[in-house]
Amino acid sequence: MTGLALIMGLVPIILSNDSGADLTKRAAAPMLGGVATSLIMSFSGVSGIVRDLEATFYKSSTGNQILRKLMINAARG
Repeated sequence: MTGLALIMGLVPIILSNDSGADLTKRAAAPMLGGVATSLIMSFSGVSGIVRDLEATFYKSSTGNQILRKLMINAARG
């Protein structure tokens, strides 16, 4: 929702033709592209990659040992 709000706020800046618009467009265009790319990546690919990595980590014996150590250390405080 934050990304969508930022995109909606940048669109009028990119579409404006007032004085000084050429300077603000130079800043707004890369911001819009970065936020849009970030949203698309987070909705599509990154969540699946993280899920696959977690599944691989939990299946391995080394991953289970690391997870146990982390849980023990967290319980100790």
